Amino acid sequence: MPSIQILSEADHKIRADTLMNSLAHDAVSDIITVVPAVVAGLTTLVLWGHGNDTALCGRNAQAMIALIKAWRDINPGLRNVEIITCNSRHFVDHPGGVAPATFWRSQLAHPFSRINNSMAKQIKRGLKYSSSTALKAIKLKSMPESTSGSFGTYSILYWQQISSTWCYCIGDTEPGMFKLGAYVAYQKKIPIDLVNPHGAVRAGDFVAKLAAAKIDYPAVNFGNVSAGILTALRGILVDIN
Repeated sequence: MPSIQILSEADHKIRADTLMNSLAHDAVSDIITVVPAVVAGLTTLVLWGHGNDTALCGRNAQAMIALIKAWRDINPGLRNVEIITCNSRHFVDHPGGVAPATFWRSQLAHPFSRINNSMAKQIKRGLKYSSSTALKAIKLKSMPESTSGSFGTYSILYWQQISSTWCYCIGDTEPGMFKLGAYVAYQKKIPIDLVNPHGAVRAGDFVAKLAAAKIDYPAVNFGNVSAGILTALRGILVDIN
């Protein structure tokens, strides 16, 4: 009897299915557009797809809250939601543009400070301020905001299908984040090329790649880069309060 329902975007379905298979018959996996259905014993909804501070799996926070509600309405045992994506905890200001919607209660609670408008926090506020007692009780987990104590603005979750390993990079800037990923993905050129320091693609899984990058680039701070096997991915998720 599966207790976990994984919902993913179409281009994340293979990795979502791999996660399902790693959970030893305790999960089912579907595209996020599937019609919500009764899953006997369901306790946890896992969402895996593209993400930033305006959308997760192609849906804004309000749409994601509606999706969670639709699944909870017909699965009363659902009490956990887990978000696996890039930028679930990170956000940028949108001067002159359209900022993500913020609940007025948050605006009152933080009148003189910057409101955390990451996708995870937007969804958490939607659950927390819902009129539904059932939604208020749902526990939300997502990717870590930091793995070293310093806080960036961008994050990316790399995936290697052949080895079922992942690499999570957090950066202060988007170029800086991608550069960290490049240090992990590519070998250091010998002799050193200061303009383009990266050579051929590294061999091995992401765990091996990160270990090699730390040797090749000793001056680079990899404190906000982590890597692991698939069964360790959900373990790095943190509670969103």
